[in-house]
Amino acid sequence: MVFRIEEMPRQAKPIYFGGDIRNSYVRIAASTQKASKSEVERMLREASEKTSDSMRLEDFDIEDLDNEAIEMFRNVLKLEHPDHPFNTCTKTEMLLGLQAIDGSKKKKHCLTAAGLLLFGKSLRILNQFPSYFIDFLVIPAKHGQDVETRWVERYSSEQSIIQTYVQIYDRLRKRIPVPFALKADGYTRNDDPPSVQAAREALVNLLMHMDYFDAKGAVVKCYDDQILFRNAGCLRFPIERIEQHLTEPRNPVIAKVFRLLGWADRSGSGIEKITTGWTSMGYDKPIFQDDKPVNMFEVIFPLTKKGKGTDQVPIKYHASTDQVPYKLNALQFCVNPHSLKEIIDHLGLKNRMHVLVEYVRPLVDDGLLALTIPDKPKSSRQKYVTTEKGRGSLASS
Repeated sequence: MVFRIEEMPRQAKPIYFGGDIRNSYVRIAASTQKASKSEVERMLREASEKTSDSMRLEDFDIEDLDNEAIEMFRNVLKLEHPDHPFNTCTKTEMLLGLQAIDGSKKKKHCLTAAGLLLFGKSLRILNQFPSYFIDFLVIPAKHGQDVETRWVERYSSEQSIIQTYVQIYDRLRKRIPVPFALKADGYTRNDDPPSVQAAREALVNLLMHMDYFDAKGAVVKCYDDQILFRNAGCLRFPIERIEQHLTEPRNPVIAKVFRLLGWADRSGSGIEKITTGWTSMGYDKPIFQDDKPVNMFEVIFPLTKKGKGTDQVPIKYHASTDQVPYKLNALQFCVNPHSLKEIIDHLGLKNRMHVLVEYVRPLVDDGLLALTIPDKPKSSRQKYVTTEKGRGSLASS
């Protein structure tokens, strides 16, 4: 005899008896165990009709936002959607439209949880989410050997989600083996193949679906034989149903902002894009692990080729872009002044922040490039021009 009892929907949890919510139980494998206080709190959050990231934070207002994060958002939006109304409205109007602030009470505009996480100052984020952190680690060993092997690179972010995404993505893309290939024009290098897109989608999903109220945080680990993404927050649907594009974002406000910036695809397509993008480059299929008892989700990208097994020589990491040629190219191009957008187009790249952080700013810091409007670095008319020192560098290269 087989008895199949379907799991109760999240809106009906927690299940308890005797009218006392402390008598809540959870099913773990073949046993039924009393739910801990944190498990009960998580079930109550998940059951709410209002999502966690739309929660109104009475003690936080616009002054708690980081202007650099907001400026970063606006710059990316201008490139992705030049005609979007958010490009011309006031900051307050834009934040209301994004649901980053709650204007339901006329007396005071409070931040929402999404607003604080997306754009907040680090210390203020930690005031509300004390366990907030996202780690990026590079470990020169196979998975399972990191107990004795120290990481060789670590970046731990307590910044806003917008800033965190840019910082971690720029580090992550350098850890993905990228074969040399040209774009359709026949001369521009393609540094955004499906494997990079798949890893980017995993990072986006980690940030969009993470349970920010859970103390476990999130981590991206780059080993010699795999890349692992782990975040607090188990799936709301079985993986099979998500592969059929049935999904329900844990943080829909955050997800909407990511889609607006072009950093995420339509709802429900992430798992498919991760799988097809990674396997199309010849790698073994990504592994998805959903651990409901500990409220954790993992995506593992094997750095092994199909059919080769895990004993093959691991693929060595190398940067997905050759920075020196790009810098020289930018210096040559800016002998005549050019804007950042013109530099991006000339280099054949797309990620504005990547070009600014990896190429343009280092050239400015080294005195090889100069701003044409140095007293207004964020001017919309700003351009960059090669200095005498830069011309000398070109002559000797």
